[in-house]
Amino acid sequence: MRFCTVESCGKVHLALGYCNTHYIRFKRHKSVLKKSCCEIPIKERILSKIYIDNVSGCWNWTGATRGRGYGSITHNKKRLKIHRVSYEAFVGEIPDNLLILHKCDNRLCCNPDHLFIGTQKDNMHDMFSKGRAKPGRKKCQTQS
Repeated sequence: MRFCTVESCGKVHLALGYCNTHYIRFKRHKSVLKKSCCEIPIKERILSKIYIDNVSGCWNWTGATRGRGYGSITHNKKRLKIHRVSYEAFVGEIPDNLLILHKCDNRLCCNPDHLFIGTQKDNMHDMFSKGRAKPGRKKCQTQS
């Protein structure tokens, strides 16, 4: 009987010198070594979980979602909104107390070209100007 060639595995050989677990890992990741999510660069993690809509250009997040339909990702043991992580990874730091807004109004989109920095007031103005406010709410008024 042959055994897996991975050091200290000891499971029965399936194919290419590996047990079932290591064979599947090799086929999927081209490596038998399991990488933790901390070892994979954040840009690579983001790009591995998106579907690009060729019409809108949105990078639709296919990973986990949270309340209100925003995509989420766990990074450094914290659960974060994917559009904020994507902005920081591809564009730069987000100043304190500012939001990341979507030009495309797609909550699952994490395309950095569709994201911009704004205040809560900017977010409310954007919501009203695009007709996303719930009926009965007063329109946003800008102060002069």
